[in-house]
Amino acid sequence: MVRWIAAMLCVVAALLWWLDRGPDAPSPDVRAVVGGESASTPEGSGVGALLDGSRDAQGGTRTLIDDPSVPDFVCTDEDGEPILDAVRDGIVVEVREADGRSCARCEIDVLWRKGFGLYGHDRGRTAADGTFATTVQQPSFFESLTIQHPVHGELQNGVVPTASAADPRRVVYVVPRLATMRVVVRALDGTVIEGAKVEWRCFPESQIVRETTLVADAPTAETDGKGVVVASVPIGSCDISAAVADAKPAQVVTMRVPPEGGAIELVALRPEDRIEASIELVLPFQPDSNLRLNTWGNSPLPWPSSPLVIAVEPKQRDYEAKQIDALHFTASVDPLPWIVSVQHGAIYYRRTEVVAGQRHVRVLCDTPLVLEEPRKALVHVAVIGPGGHPHPGASVRVHETADLVYGSDETTSREGRYTFRLHATGKKVCISARDYKLPWTVSDPIALVEGEQRIELRLENGGSVRGVVLDERGELLPSNVFLHRPASRLRGLDPSMGEILESGATSDSIGTGDDASFWFHGVGPGEHDVWAYPTRGGMPARARVRAGDEVTLRQAQGCEGIVVLSVVSIDALSGQPVQVTDVDVVGSLGVAERQEREGAPFTCALYPGKVTVIVRAIDYMLYEEEITVGAEPSTYVARMQRSQHRFVVLRDSSGAPFWPAEVRAQTQSGKDVEWIDEHGNYEGEVLRTDRNGRLMLRGLSSAAYTLIVERGNPGNYETDGKARRLALPEGAGIDSYFAIVIRD
Repeated sequence: MVRWIAAMLCVVAALLWWLDRGPDAPSPDVRAVVGGESASTPEGSGVGALLDGSRDAQGGTRTLIDDPSVPDFVCTDEDGEPILDAVRDGIVVEVREADGRSCARCEIDVLWRKGFGLYGHDRGRTAADGTFATTVQQPSFFESLTIQHPVHGELQNGVVPTASAADPRRVVYVVPRLATMRVVVRALDGTVIEGAKVEWRCFPESQIVRETTLVADAPTAETDGKGVVVASVPIGSCDISAAVADAKPAQVVTMRVPPEGGAIELVALRPEDRIEASIELVLPFQPDSNLRLNTWGNSPLPWPSSPLVIAVEPKQRDYEAKQIDALHFTASVDPLPWIVSVQHGAIYYRRTEVVAGQRHVRVLCDTPLVLEEPRKALVHVAVIGPGGHPHPGASVRVHETADLVYGSDETTSREGRYTFRLHATGKKVCISARDYKLPWTVSDPIALVEGEQRIELRLENGGSVRGVVLDERGELLPSNVFLHRPASRLRGLDPSMGEILESGATSDSIGTGDDASFWFHGVGPGEHDVWAYPTRGGMPARARVRAGDEVTLRQAQGCEGIVVLSVVSIDALSGQPVQVTDVDVVGSLGVAERQEREGAPFTCALYPGKVTVIVRAIDYMLYEEEITVGAEPSTYVARMQRSQHRFVVLRDSSGAPFWPAEVRAQTQSGKDVEWIDEHGNYEGEVLRTDRNGRLMLRGLSSAAYTLIVERGNPGNYETDGKARRLALPEGAGIDSYFAIVIRD
């Protein structure tokens, strides 16, 4: 009897354990349950699919089949061709379940970028401890990672991972924990909707600051007869929407997914609930083809009934107006407030707001509503080709400054014409035209005054300039070569400028390659300057040329009074060389190739005087210093300060993520911080929180800062304009998220 009772207790304990493990089972996908049964998932379709696409007799997942045809490691380029000399001496990937168990023998694919434009894959299987050694030397080279999980199919993550705190040569990916969410979809009248499509986009919340959470593509599920979908969703936040049949969602809801799960009711618009509305126009003119009628709705749906909602983004609904006769139209509209507008040509007559349920709308267009628009200057440009005929396909541009660099191009029509519609500011501008292998031609300055002006520009055939660049020993010197054209009529915009433009046009630059030769087409009359900057830095060369010249440029030729500055970047504490991502010497004459070699000096040419040195590198603070350069070649040492990653989470007074939000930072002296991205490049002065209200701040030290936060709008980049000044204390947010509660 005792043995029987003991056996029964073991069975009960095992059953309780099995029932209790559900919410904590490490599964990253969104699994829909309709009417209490698992929604079917096509075999091999990613979420919920097995690697071998099969299920056991009870409908559960089978044990992973370790396919011997899949190699443990292979490195390929982006075209799939093997890279035979690949060495796995790079970052080690560790993949584990949320409970700490290793994801062993999983197929894995790391898409990487090395250098500029070189992409490839490290593919294979994780080891027994869930690790996978790559050929990638820095986490910033990870473009994305995909694994085939034995239970949950394809998991992926496209964000750049952060190195482990314990090992800077390791990154950790984690399968997220799930929570159960219940979704009910109703119509505007409260009736539940069967067959509504519910879609998720998940944003798992990392539990440890330096771990990257994986996620699967979320499936679309349909509600059951009670209007219900139950889903297992990664803990964090998600975007969720509901729509009927083939209609688009009327709103997208961003909501929290807490560990204990929750529920939400969504509203969807049913086509059968729409009403037919008639529209009658009363016009002060005879209707013609210039008449336009627009009908649409942008009134928000009711706010979802759940305390988990973070934000709601409404979607505009466009209604098709069907014309009955010249003055009568009909439109099928949702039972919500909507809008009808009438426009005739360029004149906007009436915008009428219609209340919900109104079935007849009479639009009285008695008084034109002329939109307040700036005064226009219409510049009609005609381009004539070398043969005296209209030249189609020519590029024409407005120049507000005396250069060929700034401005956007437009293209002439088949008749060789283009009309610029510009603000009548009275400012002087020049108009230019050009075409492939034909020189630029520029108009005299004109004033942008209200009314119409006509300009004719004639293109003429040009010549070419060829050359080769040699160093001081007479050997080939690969260089970046720039052609600077004569200023000609552009001097009318700036009489103080010289005879030749200070910078080349966007198209007037060429890399010589190893043969150090160059060839410029479309060189017009007059004198031009050719500048050659060695690709690895050093003294440039300059020569005055005309169309038809063939020149040999020797390093330092024509560069009297110019000196070379070398910038060496080292770690301020260790003195070791730093592999920089960007060096900019503001005031230098030209830019060499980007130099990412560790310890390689950045060299540039400049005139003696004051310049500003700006250096950026991965995991370092922005370096910026104004220096004075003398008349002799010199070397400047930039001592780079290591940057601490700072982790911050912003919440409102209810504990919900503060999203969307724009975040700036200032030092204690009030200087604005320039953010550095994961690749060590400039990222601007504004960061945005993710849907979990989290930020990773790069480029900061461990000092105290002030964060300036403005709440944003889910649908655009507008903010509420309310600058909240929040303290980031010294050392806060380095090893764990520093939580800030915003109490508006």
